[in-house]
Amino acid sequence: MRTKNGILAASALILLVLMLSLAPCTTGATELRISSLNDNYVGRAVTVSGVVIEIANNLEPSPEVDEGIQTFEPGGTGVLTLADDFELEDQVFVSCDPRLLSEFYKGQRVLVTGIYAGKVGDRGLIYADRVIEDLSLIYTRVTVQELKEFPGYYLDQSVSLEGAVTRIVLTAGETEFELDDGTGKLAVDYNAVLRNLSIGDDVLVEGKFAHNKLFAFTISVVNPEPVVTPAPSATATPTPAPTPAPTATPVPTAEPTPAPEEGGRGLSWLLTWLIVGVVAVVMVILVIKVREILLLRRYGK
Repeated sequence: MRTKNGILAASALILLVLMLSLAPCTTGATELRISSLNDNYVGRAVTVSGVVIEIANNLEPSPEVDEGIQTFEPGGTGVLTLADDFELEDQVFVSCDPRLLSEFYKGQRVLVTGIYAGKVGDRGLIYADRVIEDLSLIYTRVTVQELKEFPGYYLDQSVSLEGAVTRIVLTAGETEFELDDGTGKLAVDYNAVLRNLSIGDDVLVEGKFAHNKLFAFTISVVNPEPVVTPAPSATATPTPAPTPAPTATPVPTAEPTPAPEEGGRGLSWLLTWLIVGVVAVVMVILVIKVREILLLRRYGK
């Protein structure tokens, strides 16, 4: 009985070690708006989200800051210029792998994590470790009802929420508004003044949830543009032609599909781990026994 329990314990320990070794690591970067970058973040890992407004490289740099940037690095370097969603005054250069340039386009919103290197002219510079195109990989889509029903579960979690703006309050350096997604209403706090935001806008908000409020990291207006439909013009109605009677087509009989074979993948996987655990325990016991025998031979009388 003790041997069986030991085998199970060893197997569980091996599984735990493997799970910990395969667990993804986080960068611990600080989430910021582009306009919030300053000298205090130089040399630190940061995460920003912005719209791509320029795509270039350092192979043919321009002396004009508005057109390009020279990073003084060996080899080719891709350079993206990002701006906040609403205000374009604050921009940042992102130095990345030039092979990624073909994957981006102007107007695309991306999430960047890297080391902030300070100002180049009037723009900041980030040496990117990763550039993510699909923000849904980072933010979990939720509803207001879910956030209010499980506030403890979503506390300080990165989530995304879509709904209509029903109220706006502009304060010094901040924008507070109320968002209604059809399941309820929630207060949203954004650390910047959004003058282009209007009541009735349908927005996508990403940020962290805490204390019955969503502290927004990015905000995007997703209102569809109205489509102008041309007025139909009067046309003469053609005389309908007689339709020939359809001929019945024989329907082929489908052959029965053989049932898939039942596999023992689950059982094989369990047996594999049990065998590995047993082997590990046996090896440990053998090492202990050999060590005891050697000690007895050396010091025993």
